[in-house]
Amino acid sequence: MKLFLYFITLFLVAQSHGQTCKEGEVLCEGTKDECILKEYICDGLWLDCSNGWDESDCPCPPGEIKCPNSTMCIPASWICDTDWDCPGGEDEIDCTDCPGFLCADGLCLNARYRCDGELDCSNGEDERDCPPCTGNRLPELCSTQLPSLKKIKMLLL
Repeated sequence: MKLFLYFITLFLVAQSHGQTCKEGEVLCEGTKDECILKEYICDGLWLDCSNGWDESDCPCPPGEIKCPNSTMCIPASWICDTDWDCPGGEDEIDCTDCPGFLCADGLCLNARYRCDGELDCSNGEDERDCPPCTGNRLPELCSTQLPSLKKIKMLLL
């Protein structure tokens, strides 16, 4: 019986130290049993490991930069172009040369977001000093007099 328990213990210890992957595969670091093909590492297409290990610490191709807080690479020319290309829009933050509307906090907005009735800058400056409402907007939603949240809720009810 002791010998049986010894072999069971050895088996469980071996299993807890990770799985052996098939030829041509690698074990996803930080996992016990996830194996992926070697060519999936840094392929830039998917996070093949559930924890994203296969796309972490990968270099970007020439002419591209890595988005902060992401494994995604974007062309350097997309930085501060007014379009949010990184998942959190980090490519439009801390811009000094902005072709659209530059918020005081450094966020670069596409010009179409200026005076559109929605607060895009953190302090709402993109909706200040706007011309009177035009088009099909409700007067209550005119960007020259931004409604309170209470007024918006009343309009929606």
